[in-house]
Amino acid sequence: GIDPTVINGGIIHAYGSNARMGQGEWMVVEADESDGTFNRLPATIAITHRIESDYLCMGEPTQIHQVMMNLCTNAAQAMESDGGVLKLTLDDVTISAQQAREYVDLSPGDYIRIALSDMGIGIPEAHMDTIFEPYFTTKPVGGGTGLGLSVVHGIVKGLQGEIMVASQPGQGTCFTVYLPVTSESEPV
Repeated sequence: GIDPTVINGGIIHAYGSNARMGQGEWMVVEADESDGTFNRLPATIAITHRIESDYLCMGEPTQIHQVMMNLCTNAAQAMESDGGVLKLTLDDVTISAQQAREYVDLSPGDYIRIALSDMGIGIPEAHMDTIFEPYFTTKPVGGGTGLGLSVVHGIVKGLQGEIMVASQPGQGTCFTVYLPVTSESEPV
């Protein structure tokens, strides 16, 4: 059966699979378009999305949902005072051998690329090397645990993917996640 998990404008469908890796059951995961919205965002934040993926990846749907929720929560917090646009793009890309040299942990091949960008306060250059470390936070005591991006990083790496960040203080931030695709398909 299909277990749909709604994520800010998209749906992740999970198809049962015998594949196992690490902790928990991995499944074939497909992302496709839906008219759902991420209703926890303040009204001052608009959501745009472009979902154009035909690929499937392996993973636990709850983990992929957690990646999306943590990245969206951080984006919403970055736009808390002035609002703005949260842009989600999900598409298919092929990484060539030459392009793979630009990435730390990607091999040549096909990937699902998830890009989430905001118009928030941005991340200062001095923090870029530490944002994925556990307990790193710029929030005041009680404002956050500093675990969100660390969890995202751990999940993405566990799925044999890559996460990158580009940011300009005062201009916003874009997180890009690459997840390797699978050739498995929905069970008959």
